[in-house]
Amino acid sequence: MSPRLILFDCDGTLIDSQASIVAAMADAFIACGRDAPTPAAVRAIIGLSLHEAMVALTGETTHAATLVDAYREAHRARVTGEGPHEPPFQGMV
Repeated sequence: MSPRLILFDCDGTLIDSQASIVAAMADAFIACGRDAPTPAAVRAIIGLSLHEAMVALTGETTHAATLVDAYREAHRARVTGEGPHEPPFQGMV
């Protein structure tokens, strides 16, 4: 009997969601007049709350809320079609 349903885990399996997070984080920092963190630094904080991530990336709490808002705006723009979408991993298309 052939399968009737096949499910794929898209996030991190078929699409490179970390690339979108790194790009949105760069957009947020630049929008706030800061240098973008390195991709390696952003990948290291994935899984933390946004506030904890901003504190870890900046070493301070003063502007964390502003950076969180900027990140949410940048990420929303990417996932709603206003910006580049999450790229598929090589060979997934």
